[in-house]
Amino acid sequence: MKKLYTFLFSLVLISGLSAQNLVLNPSFETVNSGSLKCSWYLSAAEYAAAVSNWTVPSNGSTDIFHTSLATSCYCSPFSTHASANGPQAPRTGSSMTALCTYGNGGCSPNYREYAQGQLSSPMVPGQDYCIEFYVSMADYNTRASNNIGVYFATSAQFQGTMCPMSVTPQLNYTSTITDATNWTLISFTYTATAAYDYFIIGNFYTDAATSTTATGGSRTVTRYYLDDVSIQLCSNPNPTITVNDQTICEGESATLTATSDIAGTTFLWSTGGTGSSITVSPASTTTYTVTGTDPVGGGTGTTSATVTVNPLPTVSASASPSTICSGNSSTLTASGASTYVWSTGATGSSISVSPGTSTTYTVTGTSAAGCSNTASVLVTVASVPTVTASASPGSICPGGSSTLTAGGATTYTWSTGGTGSSISVSPASTTTYTVTGSSGAGCSNTATVDVIVNTAPTISVTNQTICDGETATLTASGAAIYSWSTGGNTPSISVSPSSTTTYTVTGTNAVGCTGTTTATVTVNPLPNIGIAPNPTTICAGQSCDLFPAGGVSYVWSTGGTGNPETVSPMTSTTYYVTGTDANGCTGEGSFYLMVMAGPTVTATGATICEGDIANITASGASTYEWDNTMTGSSINVTPVITTTYTVTGTDAAGCIGTATSTVIVNALPTISVADAMICNGETATLSASGGTSYNWSSGGTGVTENVTPGSTTTYYVTGTDGNGCSNIDSAQVIVNQNPTINVTSTSDYCDGNNGTATAIAGSGLAPYTYSWNTSPAQNTPTADNLPAGNYIVTVTDDNGCTETATVTVDPLAGFTLTSDSDPEHCDQLDGLAQVFVSGAQNTPMYSWSHNAGLNSDLATGLSAGTYTVTVDDGQCIRTIDIDVSEMQGPTAGFILNPSTINMDDPTTNIIDQSINATSWYYEMGDGNTETNSSFTYSYLETGEYTIMQIVSDDYGCIDTAYQTIVVNESFTIYIPNAFSPNGDGKNDIFHPFGTGIDANTWHMRIYDRWGRTVFVSTDYNQGWDGGFEGDVNNCSQAVYSYYIFFKTTQGKDKEFYGRVTKLP
Repeated sequence: MKKLYTFLFSLVLISGLSAQNLVLNPSFETVNSGSLKCSWYLSAAEYAAAVSNWTVPSNGSTDIFHTSLATSCYCSPFSTHASANGPQAPRTGSSMTALCTYGNGGCSPNYREYAQGQLSSPMVPGQDYCIEFYVSMADYNTRASNNIGVYFATSAQFQGTMCPMSVTPQLNYTSTITDATNWTLISFTYTATAAYDYFIIGNFYTDAATSTTATGGSRTVTRYYLDDVSIQLCSNPNPTITVNDQTICEGESATLTATSDIAGTTFLWSTGGTGSSITVSPASTTTYTVTGTDPVGGGTGTTSATVTVNPLPTVSASASPSTICSGNSSTLTASGASTYVWSTGATGSSISVSPGTSTTYTVTGTSAAGCSNTASVLVTVASVPTVTASASPGSICPGGSSTLTAGGATTYTWSTGGTGSSISVSPASTTTYTVTGSSGAGCSNTATVDVIVNTAPTISVTNQTICDGETATLTASGAAIYSWSTGGNTPSISVSPSSTTTYTVTGTNAVGCTGTTTATVTVNPLPNIGIAPNPTTICAGQSCDLFPAGGVSYVWSTGGTGNPETVSPMTSTTYYVTGTDANGCTGEGSFYLMVMAGPTVTATGATICEGDIANITASGASTYEWDNTMTGSSINVTPVITTTYTVTGTDAAGCIGTATSTVIVNALPTISVADAMICNGETATLSASGGTSYNWSSGGTGVTENVTPGSTTTYYVTGTDGNGCSNIDSAQVIVNQNPTINVTSTSDYCDGNNGTATAIAGSGLAPYTYSWNTSPAQNTPTADNLPAGNYIVTVTDDNGCTETATVTVDPLAGFTLTSDSDPEHCDQLDGLAQVFVSGAQNTPMYSWSHNAGLNSDLATGLSAGTYTVTVDDGQCIRTIDIDVSEMQGPTAGFILNPSTINMDDPTTNIIDQSINATSWYYEMGDGNTETNSSFTYSYLETGEYTIMQIVSDDYGCIDTAYQTIVVNESFTIYIPNAFSPNGDGKNDIFHPFGTGIDANTWHMRIYDRWGRTVFVSTDYNQGWDGGFEGDVNNCSQAVYSYYIFFKTTQGKDKEFYGRVTKLP
């Protein structure tokens, strides 16, 4: 469920109004569906075409969002468009508007968008209107802004920029709205000052004058959605009058102020006074009555206020004691009132004071009714001794003592209870001691002294656990120096106890205080480690399991950690094991394993080439068996690849031994030589591989053979590897013919890098490739855009055969151009542009972009812009761009202060606001002129005058501005003091009249002597006929009071009170 937040801009919250909403199409629901845009709106015309009764008063592109649009559209309330502002459903209906209130856009950095609405009927001046509309911040804003306001106008407004409108809104909200989820209600109450037909909603201030709050979005332009706009008449026909009661003290005065919920209400008090406030000074409690009258509807409201008068209290004051020593206190006591305020600022009937010198104190006593009176009392101050105190020494260790000494007085009493000028103390912690010293006159003073008790160090040492025979390091901390029970005096000591031992250390800190602690070194015994073998004796090559005992983990001399550890020594070996018990202590055990030696069998190997037979032989044992099932000490084998054979020999004791014989089979080498292709006259290098030595059919014996055949030829090579094995291969050398080149060139003219060079290839094998040494390199038959110089071209045919040639591009000199210009002044077509030619070979010809037929180096009568001139000397053609800038003329402007005057003071101040002006001319509308920039002017007759200002600058540029001033009649009023409504046609009506009166603001009331209203009129042309409720006889012949209110044509309030006598 969405929440609704309301910001109020008036003193009165208007809710539940039943009046008609004057806004046409207030919720943007009446739209032209055919003109609704999917993308954003680009102009005020597009917006006005889409929605009825709403326009855009500037060049900003205000958008209308409608739920009928696809979500892929930018102007869908639920847009998924990449530039979307964030989803937000209209508050009611299907449509809403979005406004930009902050950030960059078409008027960097102060782009603005506005919505201009129209009323069904004009607002009535003087009437109160309730204005409401709803906004919601777009989700993706990077910043939220304030300054969402309303500007009222009597006609439709338009400003041809995207900048903030140059008007000041009558209503403006100055707090930042950050809610992007809910709709926020903005509400105003406004008293109309003109017959306004139109209103504009938006931010009328620059970014610099707008406050923002970071919101974490990605859109740098701040936008708010707008919906449900309401402007309606606030209804309140009868004024509610409020006056607060007053309470005063005897002899005081009270100001009674009446307020009304209707602007312009007039007041009449029971004292006869008028106006919203009166001042009264009653001697006793009195009640006053006030009646308020609505100046428009005539409704009245009455209330009363009581002024209560309270008597003054009788206040007395005393001091005890009235004479004190300096630094002591006296108690001041007041009586006769309810509350008290002393001249010291203290409050209460009794206070304590300690003046440094004799002082008179004043107390103001206030009764329960709030009335006050004063009394005074004197406190006399005698001098006191200056007492000193010291400690020696000033700091001690726990258990130490210090001597305290006092001076400056006759007798002393210490805070310890001791007396005398010197005492000894032994505090357990830092202590402040106070001594009170008394003089012979009985006045005393105190002094304090601190005895600092330094903290003894807290010594820390960690207990250690070691194995028998190890060393432990004990490290102490917490002090500056140390002393160990071993005699050591360093923070750390090393000890090697044979059994568990406790050590003591004493530490001394930087202030000499000591602390002691102990540390225990626990000594654990070493474990007894043993080994059980299985079996106890082996043959070489067999294995034995060794079982350790006495520990929980083991490490063998072999590096193993097994339990058991399996070993297979070839000779008798002693094995060691280190065992670790549960305390981490280690012990060692050993075992000697007897190994009986077996036969040492050997076997011969052989190396053969692929396809040869090898003989291998074994020795060292009695019998032999080979892994290929053959037996005997010697066998013949023919492997096709390198093969290893294993022979097992057995001696007379039954122990066996093995040996291996490897027959290496060398493969025949793979001799390889690649074919080659060369151009005619080139040398081909043939490279053989696969052997270590070679014999070529051409007679060579190296790895490579260089040959230069005149035609295609086949060559053979025999290669032998390092094993003496040989093989053969062949290669064909193909011989191709080279291309030929013919070259031509054209010159580079005007230093324009426009020379060319052309190469034509022949012979060889087409197609051909070309490579020029230009920068950048070119690879076409013709190289272009060349400066003068020598160039080399390389032509390569399809066989890769190349040929090179050199070509020269000759230079052809040109000319240079420079330019100058004068600006155009205020659209007078007086700009100048000129081109300067240097180095032309012939008389130059000119052509201008704005006038192709202008054959001149100078162009005149130009507007601001860029002009291109082409210069041709018959050999070179060059162009140059010339910029003609624009110099703005003056801007006219002035203000009138005041803009409405009357013949009582027919003078106004003309204040110049023009920009870049150097001369001024004014026509004042009455036939007179002025040439000062600012001046004071007086009119001789009433009327409405249009003042024209014409300003110019040094270049003759001018601008014009207009202002209208109204000169009203002088203000006068005539109020009769008597009339005779007897029907004789003479003086029958009490009818005040005058000049300079705004008849629309006229209000007159007549009261009888009891304060009853007998006549009310808001018609300037209507007077009182002396009657009441339509009957002239209802009012007797008597003296009546009148009250008249109106505004002058100058807008000034006027009020008149008086008496008129009704005669027969």
